[in-house]
Amino acid sequence: MSASRNRGIKEARGNFLIFLDSDDFLLNGCINDLRKLIEKKTNSDLIIARSFVALSMPNTFTVHNVFKKKLLNSKNYEQIINGLNKEVKIYGNIYNYVINRNFLIKKKIYFTPNINFGEDREFVVKILCFCKNFCFYKKSLYCFRSGSGNLSNAMSISTCLSCLRVANNLCVLLKSNSLSINRKLLIKNAIRQVLNAFIPRLIYLEKNKILILAKYIKNKHNNFNLIKFTFLRTEFFSILKKYGYYKGLLLYRLVVTRKILIDFKKRTFSKIYIFCFNDYAITIAKILLENGYCVEGILDNNRIIFGKKILGLKIYTPYFLRTKTTKYISNMLVLIVNQSRTNIKEITNQLLTIGIKKKQIIYKIF
Repeated sequence: MSASRNRGIKEARGNFLIFLDSDDFLLNGCINDLRKLIEKKTNSDLIIARSFVALSMPNTFTVHNVFKKKLLNSKNYEQIINGLNKEVKIYGNIYNYVINRNFLIKKKIYFTPNINFGEDREFVVKILCFCKNFCFYKKSLYCFRSGSGNLSNAMSISTCLSCLRVANNLCVLLKSNSLSINRKLLIKNAIRQVLNAFIPRLIYLEKNKILILAKYIKNKHNNFNLIKFTFLRTEFFSILKKYGYYKGLLLYRLVVTRKILIDFKKRTFSKIYIFCFNDYAITIAKILLENGYCVEGILDNNRIIFGKKILGLKIYTPYFLRTKTTKYISNMLVLIVNQSRTNIKEITNQLLTIGIKKKQIIYKIF
C-alpha cells in the first residue's frame, strides 16, 4: 500500500491529493465543496476535515469528530496541535486530510515502504508537524467501511514489526530541533498509540517469533531510549533494559497476561462471550482459551463481520443470546473490550435489555 501511494504522489497531476481506499467512498458533494474551498485557500498545505463517517453495519453511519467545534475558527496552527494533544484519541487516518502535492514533494514526505500497519499514523504526524498553512473543511468528506478487513492478518509478525518500525521512525522525528514542544508532544502521543497496538499483538504472537522483535528493538535502542511507555501500569522499556530484550519481552507478556486474568479468577461462570471484535478482544480470547476458560464466541453489532471466525470462535450479533435458555444465560459472563466509556455504557444497556444481569458484565479499557 505504501509503495502504491508513493507512486500516486509522484505521478499525480493535480495540486491537491485525496487518498481513497478501495473499500471506502467519498461523500456526495464533497469534491465540489473542496474545489470551492481550494479556490479561496490556494496556499494551504493541508485542508483538514473536521470529521469522518464510519459505516459499521448496513445503513448505519457514525460521525467521528476529530476536532472540537471551538477549534474550527482558529487561525493559530499551534493551537490546533495543542487541541489535538488534549484529545483522548488522536485519529491518525490519512483520509481526514486533503494535501497540497507540492508541500509533500518539497518536504519529501512519503509513506515508509514495507510497513503494513500504522503507515497512515506516521504520515499524518509528519504532515501535521511540517504544515505551515492550513484550513478546515467543516464537514465530513470520507466514509470508512468498518470491519471489511481481515483482522487475523493484522495480528502477524509483520504487523508487530510494522508497529515497531513506525514507533522507531517517529522517535527519529522526535530528534528534530526545528519542532515546537506541542509538535513533539503530538509525536509522543502517536508513538504511545502505536505501541498500544503493538502490545496485544506481542501477546498474541507465537513464542518462537519473539526473538525477531527483540533483535529489532535492540538494534534501535538508541531511538527507543527517547521515550517511556506504560501499559497496564507496567513500564515497557525498563523491563527490557533490566532483563534483556528477548527475556524482557517474554516477561512483559507474562506480566500483562496475569493482569488480564485477574478479572476472571474471582468470578463464578461456566462460559464467556467477548463483546467487540478488535485486536484486544482477539488477544484476550487467546489468553482465556490457553488458560482453560470456556470462550463461546465474540459479540459485535457490526453486521459486516457476522459469521466470521477467528481462533475457532464465531462472531455473533448480541441478540443471538435471546435464543438461549434462562439457565444458559445465568451461567455466562460478558466481557466488553472497548476503549470508549460511552460505548461501554451503551453496550451494557443493550445487554441488560437482552436479559444479561449487570453482575454478569465486566469491561476492559487499555
